[in-house]
Amino acid sequence: MIISTIDLFQYKILLKSLLRVKDQILQYRQGIILRICDQQGNTGLGEVAPLPGFHRESKETVTTELHTIIPLILEKEIPESILTLNGNFDSLFRDFSMSPSTRFGLELGLLNLWTSIRRRPLYALLGVPQTKSIYINGLITVSPEHLNTEVSKLMEEGYQTIKLKVGQQEIENEIETVRSVREMIGPHLKLRLDANRAWSLTQAVKFGNAVRSVGIEYIEEPVDDLNALHTFYHETGLHYALDESLSYVPQKDLKTLDGLRAIILKPSFLGGLEKTVRFCQLAKSYNIFPVLSCAFYSGLTLSALGQFAAVYTDPRTAHGLDTYKWFSEDILEIPFKAENGQINLDTLVKMGDRIREDIIKPISDD
Repeated sequence: MIISTIDLFQYKILLKSLLRVKDQILQYRQGIILRICDQQGNTGLGEVAPLPGFHRESKETVTTELHTIIPLILEKEIPESILTLNGNFDSLFRDFSMSPSTRFGLELGLLNLWTSIRRRPLYALLGVPQTKSIYINGLITVSPEHLNTEVSKLMEEGYQTIKLKVGQQEIENEIETVRSVREMIGPHLKLRLDANRAWSLTQAVKFGNAVRSVGIEYIEEPVDDLNALHTFYHETGLHYALDESLSYVPQKDLKTLDGLRAIILKPSFLGGLEKTVRFCQLAKSYNIFPVLSCAFYSGLTLSALGQFAAVYTDPRTAHGLDTYKWFSEDILEIPFKAENGQINLDTLVKMGDRIREDIIKPISDD
């Protein structure tokens, strides 16, 4: 397959409520859509959308990168072997310097181009799916006064795993919130927490000891110092997960981290699906489970990650694909939406290949 054209489009979508990401408060979600075509007119779509406050690169940076890289890969032969996600993208992009979110968007666009050529869904080209439906964790980031309403809503929608953001209030209030959520959801639903490295070791241990009897599947990034994870686990007995800290931990060292239960994999942060596969394989070999997530991307990326999860992760794992609820609308003609806390593979495929032309605008290379 030879690339004929790559066109860039931008979108700007109003969020239903203000989104705080570290020191950034966002009212809109913005991103870039790549439309990659081969000489026969087949099309693949990718998404490059660094999230302010999370990704190191900015929208302006990735736009410049894309305008630099695109002329270099036009008329280039793209082998079908990229579908193995086993180093062929490394070879293809060997001479290019690009940020993680740019590489992810290019990989996704090229993989989707092959789905168009082969007339088969992405999951079928990647491998054998382990499940027909992907479980999703319901995410709670609301203030305490809206907690009852939000938890009740997620339970009515059938979620079996609830994820609660912590580290935003006084420790005593956080402890009470966690206990309240457990009481509301009962003993059988899984409860995950995410502290986003908000606490010192002393604070994290105080919190962990107060909630460990509540029944926590794991807590993401409980401390602000990676070196304190060992002490946190041994003083609290709470298992933890790594997210943004993955970029600071050598992969070979993951097996030495006592108490590590899961790794949260955001391909746009790690630098593509090919690198994400390596983490999935490593996690399984260390008895750690991988959880797919994304930094508030559109339904285009969510549908692809759901298909990816069906092939490369445990079918019982709930993934972090619930962020679509923050968007006032989707760029897909059939908006991404879960039913009963999960989403069917066939539904993912139907959602993922039709973009609303009225919501995207061309980006020139001037």
